[in-house]
Amino acid sequence: MLPDLGINISEAKAKKYFSLCDTDGSCLINFDEFQVALYICDPITGNNLGFEPHSLLSPQDAFEMFDTDGNGKLDEDEFFYLLQYMGLEVDDQTQESMFEKYDRDRSGYIDYSEFRKIWVRVSNTKQELIDRGISLPTFHTKISLFRQLEKVLDYEEECERRVVEEAERWRKWQSSMKVKREMIARARELADAQLAAALDVAGQLYVFGAGTQGQFNAKPTSSMSSEVFEQEGCDRIQQLWIKRSSLVGANPNTAMLWGRCPIDIAISENVMFALTESGEMFCWGGSAHYWHEIEVDSHWQTVSSRRERFQVSYPCYSNLNLWVALAW
Repeated sequence: MLPDLGINISEAKAKKYFSLCDTDGSCLINFDEFQVALYICDPITGNNLGFEPHSLLSPQDAFEMFDTDGNGKLDEDEFFYLLQYMGLEVDDQTQESMFEKYDRDRSGYIDYSEFRKIWVRVSNTKQELIDRGISLPTFHTKISLFRQLEKVLDYEEECERRVVEEAERWRKWQSSMKVKREMIARARELADAQLAAALDVAGQLYVFGAGTQGQFNAKPTSSMSSEVFEQEGCDRIQQLWIKRSSLVGANPNTAMLWGRCPIDIAISENVMFALTESGEMFCWGGSAHYWHEIEVDSHWQTVSSRRERFQVSYPCYSNLNLWVALAW
């Protein structure tokens, strides 16, 4: 996946970053864990240290890949296979003598600092520097190239160490933010439940059906504020009521009557009225049509120049094909 994103790194480094991201050891990483690798590799939108890993196989990445038990040491067999993996042609006698030379404590193991000294001396030092974009002096000795390559490796490893530490802190911060978001979401759920319970105490009005002409199926109002009164939280109440009404198959357009203590309702052919305990009157329904005449053959007209249109913008109702439930 990383090459598809324009990130080209060695196999050893890719395995290293994968292990760093796979915190639970499941050999799988989710998107949040994958973001840690992107944070390390991307100096623009990721880490702020300007670090960008190159595609070269570094001795540290190769060492850590063959250090399977993670003890920071290699035995002679692991050392042999590591040299082969890195494409370094060293005969058995030279390999054995170099291992013994740098295994100063005769423990049968060498650590990374010792392995790096061997790698610097058996690799193509000049080509390694050129591949890293280092300009070589006109006159140089083998020892000077060794020292220059070691300085370059010191710089690369220090930059990577710092960015990995930064990525670890970023991962912990992301994890902390995820927990906080979950806590906030849970707090909102509890607050919504408490709000719904408080509104339920003051009654609810359920409308089932749309009316013969769909006159009681209008969209609910988004605000109950007026010039002298501003009601806050209408949108939240609306969302909660839509969720509530959908469970019982009721129209969602009586949300603003939730908790207003409705005590009586009246239904006509085209309009519905609700009276609250405080004396407020709410009505909804209506039509965009007009009666042309009142004889038996009367019919609906959509345009009238002499009659005012009767249409109320808010919930709707009819006694023909719907019914209403007043709940306390």
